[in-house]
Amino acid sequence: MKMRRLQQLALVGALAFVGMAQAQNRNGNFGNGGFRGNDRYPQGQNQRFDVIDRAQADVNRLAGLRLDKRDFGRVNDLTRNLREFEQRMSQGRFDKGKLDHIIETMDHLADSNRIPPAARTTLYRDVQDLRQYRANRGYDGGNGYRY
Repeated sequence: MKMRRLQQLALVGALAFVGMAQAQNRNGNFGNGGFRGNDRYPQGQNQRFDVIDRAQADVNRLAGLRLDKRDFGRVNDLTRNLREFEQRMSQGRFDKGKLDHIIETMDHLADSNRIPPAARTTLYRDVQDLRQYRANRGYDGGNGYRY
């Protein structure tokens, strides 16, 4: 009788552990590991797109969350506009209007109290990076090399 009870308790404990582990991932890994910290992403070969690529990666993480209709629409809008902006940049066209719209939408999304705090902090950093990128028109501002 004691052995059967011990097996039941072990099974309940294992199920509770699995449930807690899955609950951590349900929020899209927005804890310390889901979004970058102060280290930022390392710079890649094509540095002028790094800022855009980081913003796209962060917005894609948001797509995995349960969002209300307004925030879901903003995430879809950002995804589409970031992709279009990057395509135009690869053709040598800097679309300041599209970048302004991206920054404004991302800023509104970061202000949403329905987004996890770690995600909001990262979105605010993305907004700052995109504003700097816009101010330099895709250049690093000094030596003529692009981001």
